[in-house]
Amino acid sequence: MTPHELMLAVEVYNRKNAIKTREMLTHAYLTAYWQRIDRRKFPRFKSVLDKVKIQERPRTQTPEQMLAIAKMIHQRMQEGGG
Repeated sequence: MTPHELMLAVEVYNRKNAIKTREMLTHAYLTAYWQRIDRRKFPRFKSVLDKVKIQERPRTQTPEQMLAIAKMIHQRMQEGGG
């Protein structure tokens, strides 16, 4: 797996987790909403979701940083497999 393929896999994993997190928050919010008596004090759903910061894209790396990480991973694989 190349570093680019690895980053694509990480992005897909992060997006799936972000969707799952939003679904769980939605479920929790709606469950709590129906149990509340005083709805005037209940926070708006959008404000609850806005508090959860989901990083859509990882920060970019320089080619030198990617090479250093690839070398580190290769070295650890060599040590573990030896």
